[in-house]
Amino acid sequence: WVDNGRIVTAAGLSSGIEGALHVVEKLSGADQAREVALHIEYDWRPESKWARANLADRWVADLQLGDGVSYRALSSLGDADHWRMEGLATTALAPEVLADRLGKQLAARPRWTAAPPTRIAAGVATRHFSFKDDQGRPWNATLSLAPGATAGELKTTLEWARSGAPAARRSS
Repeated sequence: WVDNGRIVTAAGLSSGIEGALHVVEKLSGADQAREVALHIEYDWRPESKWARANLADRWVADLQLGDGVSYRALSSLGDADHWRMEGLATTALAPEVLADRLGKQLAARPRWTAAPPTRIAAGVATRHFSFKDDQGRPWNATLSLAPGATAGELKTTLEWARSGAPAARRSS
């Protein structure tokens, strides 16, 4: 939500609730706004800096795997400074070919730079990248493709983190 001093606007359901509670707070005080949030069973945290648009997955939009490749997402999790996407690709392509295909897409994005070519070790294809965000902060990314449980399956992992950020918290 946005408050320009005269008008409050919000873009969606949760942001509409947040914007409405902000108006209640401005007109009737924080205690009244907390009371309203309690009655509608809403976890209102006006001091929170969390915003969906700030999460690190914004740096990697949908990647196109191309013809002959099917993909199933397994997980996508992170925070503002770290992200990890895992999936399962089914293809006749060799891991290094698919890694190079994805690498070209990432390297074509603004501010992304690919490290030297894909490396293969113990059947796992790995490619490294770096990029700078819109504030000029450096990030590092690693793409890896490992053999899956059956022939033609590749487990894909793409991880990226802001340089100097505290280590990511892992859930158990």
